Amino acid sequence: MSITDQGYQNEKAREVREGFPQCRCSNCMPMEANTFIENMNLMTVDNVDRMITTDMNVYETGASVLKLPKPKTRAPRVSKKRALAYPEDLRIYKKRMRETVDQLHQDEHGENAFFTGSQLFQDKKIDLIAHHADNLRSIKDIRVLIGGETIKGQLDALLDLTHTFQLRQKPVAIPKKTGSSLRADAATEALVNRSQKDGPGGFAPRRSVRKKLD
Repeated sequence: MSITDQGYQNEKAREVREGFPQCRCSNCMPMEANTFIENMNLMTVDNVDRMITTDMNVYETGASVLKLPKPKTRAPRVSKKRALAYPEDLRIYKKRMRETVDQLHQDEHGENAFFTGSQLFQDKKIDLIAHHADNLRSIKDIRVLIGGETIKGQLDALLDLTHTFQLRQKPVAIPKKTGSSLRADAATEALVNRSQKDGPGGFAPRRSVRKKLD
């Protein structure tokens, strides 16, 4: 709308007459609006109010608005090492997680919910928690791991079940063999097989290839 438009002029007069605060639209502040558009790529959730209000003054000179540095947040790193457990202990742990969240969902939403407990807390999330169970220490760890929406009491209950699971008796881990140890085992096996093949003496007597002299 042009500033010479009668409708615009009538509205401006009404705003002045009724004591409105200064209008900050692109008609009333064209230079500021142009510079604001040029700096829109610097806008964030944290500085949007400042850019529209306080920093409008610097637009008169066409200055760029500095983007405030956003503090970096680091999510806790989750170990990729799988929790070591007997199959039955793992099955019971997963079953309790499912039953607990389903019951919390029933208590919170009843039968008329738009989604079920299994939709809220899918099996893949249960598997993910079980995989990293030994490295989960807090509610934040679980929240970061599974993400998404939760219901009241869910994270606390999952953490309690996880702490109980962490006290289980763990099976002895079988050390992973290196390439050198595998080669050594293969050499030992070859010697044993040769020994067994050659008889009780350990090795067959060496035959001479020299011809007997007459």
